[in-house]
Amino acid sequence: MEIMKTIFCKAYKVFFTVLILSLIVVDKRIEYFSPLKCSYSNFTLALMGIVILLGLCMFKKKIKTFVDKFTTKECWLILVIASMVLYAIQMYIIYNTYYKSGWDCGAIAEMSEKVARGELVIRDSAYYSEYLSQNPHQAFMVFILTIIKKISSVC
Repeated sequence: MEIMKTIFCKAYKVFFTVLILSLIVVDKRIEYFSPLKCSYSNFTLALMGIVILLGLCMFKKKIKTFVDKFTTKECWLILVIASMVLYAIQMYIIYNTYYKSGWDCGAIAEMSEKVARGELVIRDSAYYSEYLSQNPHQAFMVFILTIIKKISSVC
């Protein structure tokens, strides 16, 4: 069991290291459909996150002694307040994030149909490659619909 815990912790560290590094070097030339524009670069945001994490690691003992002073009731109150603040932040982000939809359904259906019939290789099509680079969340849907259409054409 201890080996599994060690493997999981190391995989977790590697995953978040790769995530932080990808935030720093992600290509900012791709235009995403979102009105929420951040005035800070990904590098600045990643650097702020790293500084916060390092600060928490450096002051771990002081934070623990500070937290140990609270009673269980006070800890629950702090947890509820923090949850409400995080919920409000999430609602703000959700409210200010949108994706253009409407023609997406037709484009996804058409793309998956062509891929299922073997008429299209997405990386060779400039139109579909651009669509999926701007809407990467739709790639999984195209993949699933392609599999469904391939299975249904066999039956």
